[in-house]
Amino acid sequence: MWFCRLIFTLLSVALFSGCGFQPLYGSRLGELVMADLSSIELAPLDGVIGVQLQNTLHDHLQLNDRKAKAYKLALNYDTANYPMITGQDSQIGRYTMILTVRYTLIEVSSGSMVMEGHTSAHASYNVISDNVYATFVAEEEASLRAAKQNGSQIANLLSLHFSRKNQKSQGAR
Repeated sequence: MWFCRLIFTLLSVALFSGCGFQPLYGSRLGELVMADLSSIELAPLDGVIGVQLQNTLHDHLQLNDRKAKAYKLALNYDTANYPMITGQDSQIGRYTMILTVRYTLIEVSSGSMVMEGHTSAHASYNVISDNVYATFVAEEEASLRAAKQNGSQIANLLSLHFSRKNQKSQGAR
């Protein structure tokens, strides 16, 4: 049994080493990506969703306040709620919220836009017909989950952008 696992592991390593797969943060290139990510300044956002987005991005990008900022990340967001489940009495029992975040990365020195785009995340919540506060809390929790998902997506997109940029600059040397 252990011999089969050993063979499977060795074959997997051989297969993945030849496919061009490369870890994002696992080499000197990863150090450059982390340095670029930590040089991003986040524009302040309002609301609970904005705070959650900033916290998630701060955690994922490992922002350092002591380092000079080379980039500025501007975010704006909007939400839309759609009824999903209605009961036999035509009362809405569940909503799906879609949180869309638009982002723009600007180079501080030149003022030029480096990248822009948008992400979206879906989160659902139940309506408690006899408790308005519980419904409010459920909606807020759904918005926080969606904000975390969007923050993670933006952090991944920024990491990929800087990885590609650094690969091109290292390839040119």
